[in-house]
Amino acid sequence: MLRIIYHTYNEEAARWTALIIFLTTTFVSITFSFLSGVFLLICYVSGYIICWVFLKNQSNIFSFMKQFSSLYKAVPQENITIKACSVCSNDSCKRHHHRSNPLTNLYPSAELNTAIEEFYNKILDVYVLSWYKTFSNDISFPNELRVCLRHTTATFLTKLLEFDVTKVLTTKLIPCAIKHVDDYMSIEQIAKIRNSQINEIAVDYFGKKLHIAATNRQNELNYVRSLTSWLLPHLVHEDCLNCKNFSVMIREIVSVWVLLPLMDFLANPHMINLLIILACTHKNKWPTIQSSEKVEFLYNFKRKYTSNSSFTCSLKDVLKSTELLYVFMQFLKKENAVHFLQFCLDIEEFNDKLLNPDLTKKELESIHESAQNLYKMYFDSESFEYIGCSQQIATEFKHLLQKGIYNIVKLRTSEPLYQAYDYAYSHLECEWLPLFFHSNEKPTKL
Repeated sequence: MLRIIYHTYNEEAARWTALIIFLTTTFVSITFSFLSGVFLLICYVSGYIICWVFLKNQSNIFSFMKQFSSLYKAVPQENITIKACSVCSNDSCKRHHHRSNPLTNLYPSAELNTAIEEFYNKILDVYVLSWYKTFSNDISFPNELRVCLRHTTATFLTKLLEFDVTKVLTTKLIPCAIKHVDDYMSIEQIAKIRNSQINEIAVDYFGKKLHIAATNRQNELNYVRSLTSWLLPHLVHEDCLNCKNFSVMIREIVSVWVLLPLMDFLANPHMINLLIILACTHKNKWPTIQSSEKVEFLYNFKRKYTSNSSFTCSLKDVLKSTELLYVFMQFLKKENAVHFLQFCLDIEEFNDKLLNPDLTKKELESIHESAQNLYKMYFDSESFEYIGCSQQIATEFKHLLQKGIYNIVKLRTSEPLYQAYDYAYSHLECEWLPLFFHSNEKPTKL
């Protein structure tokens, strides 16, 4: 406690604050009542005591705050991060272990999405397309960068939303800020005594504790590159990092053209003061966003240039080409999603048999048995090959099968079979075909 009084006496701002509080207390005691002045003085002294107790018992205080705040959580933290399987939509799926899709349930506002798109487009225009257009007009490489940036940003935001913000603030940011202010005050006092520059005193004050990135610009750049190299495997899919040239390009874009300018921006004292003012002000100086429309994350950023890529083609073209179909099937096998393609091929084969106008009883029995096998394999939610269509489609298809072999011909004009086929076909075309274009299988085959 005596140390706090000593530091308060030596600090000019604290002395002026104490003087103002003393004068205000005296004025309130004379003008209004003596008890009001005493109460104001007690509040000021209590503030010092509470801060001193908090700083001295940080670990105990933070654990108590965490336990206290957990009493008001309506939803357990474990239930927030549960994600359904993108193949069978089952929360407890243990079979489909293909790549996770960070874009699922990530729908920002249209204004925020447009701002992020403009930021990334400006980065690509200034640092990539400005030199890439001089020797090539093929947009396949910039498209790969767009897909990678979109996936990386979505993965980063998804992981960021899983953080416990209260824990990060109380255990990381606040102690770091207090330590920074305390170090600065000590360095400033030493600089006044020695009559030297603060930067020179800071180097001697920290000694070996000085971060390597703070020594010079080159070490700062090397540190940011190392940090980016460590982060990329957690944010970018491993297929993208197999190409050394591509991984180096992504590392340079993120480290040199994004993180380094961002560090310079945040280290500017004027920017820090501006952020503090914006965080503490009670008036909203920014225009109110009227639109609350939610859009798919960076949808136009990815879709805008894909139609002219030399590596893209429709699913219909893939199914017609024997070589592409084989490579596409190998890709789906690796991703545990080959049953979607197999379902489409089985339905086409089944329709060829069903459209025969002169079916005998034996052929009807065979088609009915094939239809039952299709239901057990692709429509039953307990099956490993379940395609994940709606329960209504599966129920209608099952009712038709229960009516007997002579009603099997109604599948020619009934909707369930065609709706299931459209579902699987669109899932292949919209979900797996774009991933196939950006995998190693198709470029290697070509």
